[in-house]
Amino acid sequence: MVSCSRSLRCTLALVAASVLSAPAAEAAVQWGVRGGVYTDEEDLFVGGEAMWGVGRAWRFNPNFEFVFVDRADLMTLNADFQKGIHNRGDLEIWAGAGPAIVFADRDFPGEDDEADLGVNLTLGVGVPRGDLKPYGQVKVLLSDDSQAVLAFGVRF
Repeated sequence: MVSCSRSLRCTLALVAASVLSAPAAEAAVQWGVRGGVYTDEEDLFVGGEAMWGVGRAWRFNPNFEFVFVDRADLMTLNADFQKGIHNRGDLEIWAGAGPAIVFADRDFPGEDDEADLGVNLTLGVGVPRGDLKPYGQVKVLLSDDSQAVLAFGVRF
């Protein structure tokens, strides 16, 4: 892992905010919230996302997750791409992948803050209901501290 300074966190947060707020002008943006669990430590998380199409079956899904861990702050910034596998009727299925940055802000004396690069692999199922699109997603975060993540969310 790489030592993470406050200025690096601020810079990356600014980049994430820019990505989330600057989709292509012609693309329809869906916003969403999600929550779930990082299964290795059974830590709960909440997050937010944006999503827009980047082709016929591809979507760009920048998102962040804040994980509630003991004696630290853990946050991930993700730039996932999803490909629709089945998008007919009342069921959507997708698979995806993308880079991740994992920040650990440690509250332990003598422990440094850390930033780690990783890769997300995702598989999700959504059930659109008008303007609301509830979904469930399984994610594997491959990094120095790999995790399996179960997420439930809604896009609008």
